[in-house]
Amino acid sequence: NGSSVRLLLAVAAAAMLVWQGAASFLPTFLHHTKGYTTVQAAYLFAALFGVGIVTTPAAGYLGDRWGHLRTAIVSTSCGTVGLVALTQVRTHPAVLGSIVLFAIGLTSFWPLLYTYLTGQFEQRHVGASLGILRTVFFAAGSLGPVLVGVVADGFGYTVSFWL
Repeated sequence: NGSSVRLLLAVAAAAMLVWQGAASFLPTFLHHTKGYTTVQAAYLFAALFGVGIVTTPAAGYLGDRWGHLRTAIVSTSCGTVGLVALTQVRTHPAVLGSIVLFAIGLTSFWPLLYTYLTGQFEQRHVGASLGILRTVFFAAGSLGPVLVGVVADGFGYTVSFWL
């Protein structure tokens, strides 16, 4: 129904804000709060997208079998747990595991969302509707790095990643 789609869209816009903010500052966060060199932080940042190479198609496959919305909820939960854990863990294996969980949520959510939403719109308006939604998502996402940067300047990177 319309209200559940609106709620989903609000959650997706918030997810894009978090995605862009956290991903944009991940190497800096790792360097300043976890003590990684800039090169090590860059490799861990690359791992975020390396995980996506596997999880994006896997999420589509699982979504086709278990349901797109259900799979999106599971993947988003993984991403949330990973991001929260990343602010708390200290060891390299725990940091890497947190990044993997965060990456699962970041990279598998979007194809599931778009597939689910495609079924919610009239077929003749799917392209325009998804185009408008992506514009809204990217507008929300563009605020993420600003929010993280402002909060990090005032309170530090750990606090900004908690938000």
